[in-house]
Amino acid sequence: MSERHTALTIQSAVTEAYKEYVRSFIRIRDERIREHVNAELLDSDRLWPQPIVQLNPPYEMGRPLDELARAEQMHENVPRFFTDRSGQPIHLYLHQDEAICKVLAGRSVVVTSGTGSGKTLTYFVPIFNHIWQRAPGGVCAIVVYPTNALVNSQLNWLREACSRAAEHGLPGLDPDCYFRRYTGQESDEEKAAIQKHPPYILLTNYMMLELMLLRPKEHMLIGKALRFVVVDELHTYRGRTGADMALLMRRIRARSGRDDLIYIGTSATVASGDTPADRRWATAEFASLLFGVDITPSDVIEESLRPWVDGSDQPVDREALRRAVEQLAGSGTTLAEAGPTTSVLLRWFQDSVALEREELEDGSVRYRRRKPRSIDDAARALADATGIDSDAARRVVERLLDWIAIQRSGLEPTRDVPAVKLHQFFCQGSPVYATLEPPDQRTLTFEPAYYAAASTSEQPRLLYPLAFCRHCGQEYYRVEYDRETGQLTPDQEPFLRRVVQRRDDDDACSTRERGYIAVGVDWSDESVEDRLPDEWLSPGGRVTSTYSDRIPRTVWVTPLGQCYASPEDRPDAIPAVYQPAPFGLCISCGEAYTRRVSEYAKLTTLSAEGRSTTASLVALHAIWAMRAQGLADQAKVLIFADNRQDAALQAGHFNDLVARLRLRCAINRAVQKHGRVAYRDLPEAIVRELCLQPADFARSAELKPGTWAYQRAEETLRDVIRYRLLEDLQREGRVILPTLEECGLVRIKYLGLTEAAADAAWQNLTTLGALTAQQREELFEVLFDELRLRLAVDDPLLIDGGWRKKLQNDAA
Repeated sequence: MSERHTALTIQSAVTEAYKEYVRSFIRIRDERIREHVNAELLDSDRLWPQPIVQLNPPYEMGRPLDELARAEQMHENVPRFFTDRSGQPIHLYLHQDEAICKVLAGRSVVVTSGTGSGKTLTYFVPIFNHIWQRAPGGVCAIVVYPTNALVNSQLNWLREACSRAAEHGLPGLDPDCYFRRYTGQESDEEKAAIQKHPPYILLTNYMMLELMLLRPKEHMLIGKALRFVVVDELHTYRGRTGADMALLMRRIRARSGRDDLIYIGTSATVASGDTPADRRWATAEFASLLFGVDITPSDVIEESLRPWVDGSDQPVDREALRRAVEQLAGSGTTLAEAGPTTSVLLRWFQDSVALEREELEDGSVRYRRRKPRSIDDAARALADATGIDSDAARRVVERLLDWIAIQRSGLEPTRDVPAVKLHQFFCQGSPVYATLEPPDQRTLTFEPAYYAAASTSEQPRLLYPLAFCRHCGQEYYRVEYDRETGQLTPDQEPFLRRVVQRRDDDDACSTRERGYIAVGVDWSDESVEDRLPDEWLSPGGRVTSTYSDRIPRTVWVTPLGQCYASPEDRPDAIPAVYQPAPFGLCISCGEAYTRRVSEYAKLTTLSAEGRSTTASLVALHAIWAMRAQGLADQAKVLIFADNRQDAALQAGHFNDLVARLRLRCAINRAVQKHGRVAYRDLPEAIVRELCLQPADFARSAELKPGTWAYQRAEETLRDVIRYRLLEDLQREGRVILPTLEECGLVRIKYLGLTEAAADAAWQNLTTLGALTAQQREELFEVLFDELRLRLAVDDPLLIDGGWRKKLQNDAA
């Protein structure tokens, strides 16, 4: 079969989607700025650097759990409870073996190993052994996780372990007796039951742990029975949070009245260092401060990796490596067909990309994973080792990754090879800065600075961030204008997504205001009324008071930001056009705005990518790419946020995005299937295309089609779809998700408009009667579009508040 690395294919598809997303809302009118942006930003790897390759080598194996249990005289239930899916006792990794033995000996430990290395077993095995050997009355172990999501994950894992143990000869395990979740997600009844009958193990978070120490009803959860305190993801407790956790650990020890508590910390990484001794010493010091007990470097258990290619203790034959690379670089030979070539290449890949040898204090050798490196970096290392061309070396590296992926996927004979991880980073675009000079002379840069770099003989020049009209791409300098001194300074504030309001009375005394400067454009103050939109003018043709402070005016400016009202004040100044914020009128294309539109909807910068939309786009395209590779059953995306508030925001955004996309897909399919769909029939057509089951839209999943309850639920669903349809078709100033009409996927026409425009009654009107029937039809269509886009639609859902209230009650 052909070698095609799934991870690289998915990475390429997702990256191309992000590139198109970034390019889609960057429209630049000035050719010089456009070329600069394309060359320095969009056509380079600045926003999407090369993917980083990381390999997960196999772990050094320890003893089977049943053998360890016999050697350490553990309870007989331990190897019967912790089994694999076939019911056999788990075969431990070496770091698991070492950590469990230390905990059984009464030592507090810190386990630092990679994701998926089974750190959970290092504390649950000794905890369950303690429960079965001593049957303590009360909570004997508290396991603290940084997030509720991890609590829920571990709870499900423990429940599955109970079910699996019951299937393989260990019945009678009541999960609620052994472990319970206590995080604030529980109802009052569940909390009362836990307080009345405490389990052996509590799964919680550090915030709830503090509340347990404060609330009188929960005091009994921490008592003499407590033996183990486990802190997962130890590295998250730094700074202020780490200080809070350190105090909690000391208060727990004081509340329990026991000085022999065993503390167990787990983390993928806690500290870095040049040698194993440095890392363990730093980790032990950190853990000792956090737990308040003496943890020595020997109590820090690191992962133990093992080579997967034979002969790793011997240097790679460079001549054999060069011949292997030359053989693969220019031929169609696969690694599976290359025979000995595969071995020498894998040896080099293992030693240069995956594993690094380390000598321990006792003279023994352990292997640790190397720092991740980009594909280009790995290719350069291979080119340096063999003397071949770097492009050929890159092709060989990619084929090595292909071959490893095939081995891991099971499409070829199974080999003991590592898993490959690709880390793709996406960066937010940097604003483009420019000096206030003529367009063909101004300095352009992406580096944020107050002054442009200049030689000692040149005058200093200020750098201003640029924003671009979303319709025509006209560039505008973002400035702060001091009306008293006439000084223009760069606007350093983040670009606004909110609506900019007029200054209120409290700010009336301020002489500074935000605004926009344009240079190199044709603008005349004498004919300004002719260029203003009609809604800015009164019936007499004068500018209304609402918009009088938003009219653009000509000024003269210098590179140092000095602003003058006439060229006589400064002969070397250049003409420019200034208008205060909020941005009201594009002086290039004439697009005008009311005060109810945010600056973000009018103008864009090169750093305008939204985090929520970027996360949604990357996640969706990753799933689609996995499906395209035949991995639909494995398509799973995890999105992490650095705080609970942001996680809630991202989850809500993603749910709204999926709901909107499903609605639009159904609209698009209905129109494609029928060609033309009347508005009154569209909700029914959308419902058919959504293919929803009663469980998707009704309170009861048992509703039978044809029954009154089913018909009522389906009628409510159609009304909700109709309301969402109207809402989705209005003009909201959406930048990221334009409507289907704006994307050109649907067209909306008005029944009877052709006949109405051709009616002879129009001949009695002077203006409309002078138009042809086709011209009247085009005029009416523009008028109706404007009314519809502002939701001026004769529909009870929009007009009758009682109807909307009834729909809300029915939908609830």
